[in-house]
Amino acid sequence: MPPESRQSVEQEMNETLCNCADCGEQETPSNTFAYQNANDDDVCDSCSDNYTSCYSCDDTIHIDDAEYGHGDSYCVDCYHENFTDCESCGDTIHSDDTNWSERTEGYVCESCYDEQNYQTPEWEVMSKEYVETRTSFVNPKYDKYERDTFFMIEL
Repeated sequence: MPPESRQSVEQEMNETLCNCADCGEQETPSNTFAYQNANDDDVCDSCSDNYTSCYSCDDTIHIDDAEYGHGDSYCVDCYHENFTDCESCGDTIHSDDTNWSERTEGYVCESCYDEQNYQTPEWEVMSKEYVETRTSFVNPKYDKYERDTFFMIEL
């Protein structure tokens, strides 16, 4: 083969070689580069193990950039759309499983919500006029007694 032909073949091969965006390995695209990273750059087969797909939107993400919730990997945006931390115990919970807590003024998991509700009675505050005008309340005016007798009830 004449030297000019050899140079053109080598030049043509160098132009068709691709570099792995992660490790720099050179290969022909058809041989090794079946994967692409989040920037659509070619990635060799051995570096493809460093990537995963977002469970929610299916985008390709590097495993170091992935967030994990309930055993699945998510991109940062989808993770924050789908998960939050319990304000009480700090556990990661799916947004569909959250409850608003007045005590923590944030979202809490089901078990913390149940625990807080058992410890915190619900009170209704009513005006004096409201109580005096309703016949469903114990009232000296309507129930014909002169003093509070609630402490006199025997068990």
